[in-house]
Amino acid sequence: MKDNSGTMRVNKRKRPDSRDPDRSGTIKVGGVEYWANGWLQKDRETGEPYLSLSFQTKAPRAAAAFPAPAPASDAEGPLPKEPTEESQGAFFGGSR
Repeated sequence: MKDNSGTMRVNKRKRPDSRDPDRSGTIKVGGVEYWANGWLQKDRETGEPYLSLSFQTKAPRAAAAFPAPAPASDAEGPLPKEPTEESQGAFFGGSR
């Protein structure tokens, strides 16, 4: 898709009496792809039809469903200390 362009089509998945968009598609602006949704509306004063739009950045679906784990840090407290000979001896029921 060329930059600063896009397409919208009739939303064939629109459910009756729902708030689903009447139109859906994709656009690309500044090298970033977006999902585009549109709802057919009428101006309350003039009755003129218009299209109300919303856009959402396309994110990789796998990454959105399963975000990467946060890196380990000391924010949750200090990491456990390495065992010493004394602590191992106490754990195993005697000294070494």
